[in-house]
Amino acid sequence: MSINEQMVSMPRGFYVQPGCCTSCGVPQKFAPDLVGWTNDVDQECVWIKQPETAAEFDQAIKVLQTQELGCHRYAGDDPALLQALPAEDCDHFRPDLKLNDKPILVGDGPAPNFALSVSAAPNAITRLWRRLFRR
Repeated sequence: MSINEQMVSMPRGFYVQPGCCTSCGVPQKFAPDLVGWTNDVDQECVWIKQPETAAEFDQAIKVLQTQELGCHRYAGDDPALLQALPAEDCDHFRPDLKLNDKPILVGDGPAPNFALSVSAAPNAITRLWRRLFRR
């Protein structure tokens, strides 16, 4: 079964993006019962089993938290898993990261005060600094 076929057969769980794996072996270290290798000439990671127990879910979370390239992803919408996993590795948005419904108006709060240090009048420290370093 190809990687794409496996993604289609498990669209709501953990999966590996096609062509992203660098064969580093890190996922197999943290979740040897969940993540394996394809039998292709160019070996790539593949989720051979979806987690079922609490220990397996901990292993799956560890894989997504320690990966470097973001190849491993979670396609499900379980709120507890979405909260435990890095948001950038999930296909669904976390409810706590939604945008604020209340618009921010220009008149809210004090106006910003912009000033460039070059345009400000020189104070005693600036004058001393310029004298010491002749700038």
